Amino acid sequence: MKVQNSYGFILSLIFHFLLFLLPVSLVASKEFKEVEIFIMGEQPQTPAVLKEGATAKEKKEVSPPLIAKKTFPAPRKHNKSPEVKETLLSENKSIITETRDSSSPPETVSFSPGPDFSPISSPQSEPVEEVDFGSMNGPQFLHQEMPVYPLMARRLGKEGRVVLRLTIDEEGNLLEVEVVEGAGFGFTEAAVAAVKKSTFLPARKGEKTVKSKALLPIRFFLRAEG
Repeated sequence: MKVQNSYGFILSLIFHFLLFLLPVSLVASKEFKEVEIFIMGEQPQTPAVLKEGATAKEKKEVSPPLIAKKTFPAPRKHNKSPEVKETLLSENKSIITETRDSSSPPETVSFSPGPDFSPISSPQSEPVEEVDFGSMNGPQFLHQEMPVYPLMARRLGKEGRVVLRLTIDEEGNLLEVEVVEGAGFGFTEAAVAAVKKSTFLPARKGEKTVKSKALLPIRFFLRAEG
């Protein structure tokens, strides 16, 4: 009898213990479900982050491409013209300095028609009057071109004398220039060049103009100032 009572008591304890565990298990299961719901609620945040990253990536791709600016070198200007101008100016300056050099004595060229020279006769098929240049009946200058004093002779202080024989026709045209007596340092060339640039009046015989030959001495000398 006691055994049965004790067995019934044990069964009663077990039954009550099970009844006590039932609400606890329900509460535990409820809390576990809430925890699961909480975790599920946090999962959608990850796709949002990915979406933001994708949006940022799309924004970067949509940004307009950078256009590289090309720089072209400026064309170079040629400065050849200033060099030419300097050369011309320097040359002109040297020419002016030479022509206005006060240290060198001024040059003088004199034409002395021929009292000191007698006409040289030569056989001619046509009559040619042998006269003195500048005499009363002889040929004369209509326009006298003065010879240029040779630069080298002027720098060296040289003087010279040239004698030319001129053949002039009835109209005053210069037909021929002969060098009877020449000189160095360019005196002969300067004298001939000046005579060829000059114009003449023909020689006269009575009332008529005649063809003639005449000696023309030209002297180059330097004259000191003062």
